[in-house]
Amino acid sequence: PTKRRPFMWAIYERVPYEVRGVGIGENIVDLSDIGVGAVRLFIDAKKLALPMIAIDGSSGAHFPGSTFEMRPFKTFLFNGDPSKFIKNFQFNDVSEGLIPLIELSERLMDEISGLPKFTTGFDSKMINKTASGLGMLINAQGQLMRGAFENYQDNVIEPMAESFYDWNMEFNEDATIKGDYE
Repeated sequence: PTKRRPFMWAIYERVPYEVRGVGIGENIVDLSDIGVGAVRLFIDAKKLALPMIAIDGSSGAHFPGSTFEMRPFKTFLFNGDPSKFIKNFQFNDVSEGLIPLIELSERLMDEISGLPKFTTGFDSKMINKTASGLGMLINAQGQLMRGAFENYQDNVIEPMAESFYDWNMEFNEDATIKGDYE
């Protein structure tokens, strides 16, 4: 046998002079941070655009045991007219400007990762509705994945098959399968 350890690994993308490679997650980590941040900003902007209440604390409207914490169905105790120290206000909704940033980060993640959304089952506006158009998209995506499949074949399947062959040639009890095949 070859005296090598039974350790096999597969990498998505090879890095010169390194044992490990780069995976899909490492390729798109920056774009993923941008997309997640944009979605969080979008949600926060939507929350801030909801109607809010301003309480004038200088009016002496603070009662013992009460807090300025806002939550649904909170009860306020008032002495007098509440319209003098509680006012409604609302911030402008600026979340619509974040949608193009979210879409851009999704599109760039599709391009850099080599795994477009349509290959994972998500419907996309970019999908061609004809069979030949979809076939061309899938073929283009397959060219990007070919390198990953070749790495898997070279680093996992072939060494594992060789290991099984070597073990069978040395330790299998059935002498009829033994030979000098390479």
